[in-house]
Amino acid sequence: MISDIKRKCEEEIEWAQENIKEMELPENPSGYTLEDREYLPCWKEAHQGILNIILKKEQEEKSKETIEITKEEYIRLRIAEESLNRLEAGGIDNWEWYEESLGEDDYVEKITREVMEYKIV
Repeated sequence: MISDIKRKCEEEIEWAQENIKEMELPENPSGYTLEDREYLPCWKEAHQGILNIILKKEQEEKSKETIEITKEEYIRLRIAEESLNRLEAGGIDNWEWYEESLGEDDYVEKITREVMEYKIV
């Protein structure tokens, strides 16, 4: 259903773009009226708005996807998380070298981007 609406919006946007270009020709081969000149950009904009909503919803759904990992990997990640939580609770994040040991690069953003780009089948 949504994929049909998405496809139809894409078709309507393409159709409107083609006709808007044709209206700009001095000879006006299709005989567009002034009303058409106002109507077609609105038609395109409305369908673009619908398409943007669909694309945003798809992106939101994609970000909710799950991945499957082994219990061994899950245990390793939970242990690492608990170790970090205990170190931070003990004040390690206040130590002078804490920020330096995390490095200059934005590893959180890098890891997040890598995970989001995985193709989940």
